[in-house]
Amino acid sequence: MPEDIRLLTSWRGHRKQRKLRRLLGYEGEIHWIYLLLSVRENKPDGKLTNMTNQDIADDADWEGDANEFVRVLCDECRLLDRGENGDYRVHDWEDHNPYAFHSKDRSEKSRRAALIRHGVINKDDPLPDDASSKPNSAKRMPDQNLACQEKNGDAPSPSPSPSPIPLSFQDKGRNSAPSFFDIEEVKNLCQELREFYRIHPKATCRKFDPGEFIGTNLKNRKTVAHPGALLHALRRLNKEKDVIRGDPRAYVQKIFNSENPKYTKQQADEKSQRYKDQLKEFVKGIK
Repeated sequence: MPEDIRLLTSWRGHRKQRKLRRLLGYEGEIHWIYLLLSVRENKPDGKLTNMTNQDIADDADWEGDANEFVRVLCDECRLLDRGENGDYRVHDWEDHNPYAFHSKDRSEKSRRAALIRHGVINKDDPLPDDASSKPNSAKRMPDQNLACQEKNGDAPSPSPSPSPIPLSFQDKGRNSAPSFFDIEEVKNLCQELREFYRIHPKATCRKFDPGEFIGTNLKNRKTVAHPGALLHALRRLNKEKDVIRGDPRAYVQKIFNSENPKYTKQQADEKSQRYKDQLKEFVKGIK
């Protein structure tokens, strides 16, 4: 997803803008914007940690005196703040660019959810570094052996509770819908998507609520919603949310409408009904 920054329309004519132009000329304004773009890309929290005056000037493509450029931004225009340790930060960056400021948190939440979903860590485990976050094939081997034993009728009794229970679905080859459902994954996806869209730049996106999407489809009497199809749609949206430009509600609904028919129309079986009841209770809890 292309990175961007927010710039209030009131910037034009603001006293800081006028002062910056008076002290550094029109070029000063342009290079201040260049600096903001660099901050968004390289320092999304707005803190110019370990950056010298020359570093700041270089990031702004300012070819004049670096010390004077930073002095004007900080001491004269208050566009930069100086911390106790001498490092600079963009003034009120979190207030004006919250989406950029919280990008690291969103990334860590997404990574944590993915690691939990794939069984690399448990819900309460600390987030590992990149080197230790790769799935361990040796760790997963017992699950694969268990699957083989079950296929051959030699599965131990009882079956381990963490194992996902397959939902019945129509086998359509490569386009088959996923066969597993996990209510905890639904909860994690909803929380992650809600946090992502809560601070989205577009107003229509900020209105999107994954819980409402689930509830609406469960109540729809014309189309019997299969829990696995709802989960599949949320997975796709979460995976592609950074590149979606339109309304996420329309996008996830389109995926659901496409995937739902791939599941069996026999919705009265015990497992499917249990999953639907779990979803309904979850939707009630978030209202």
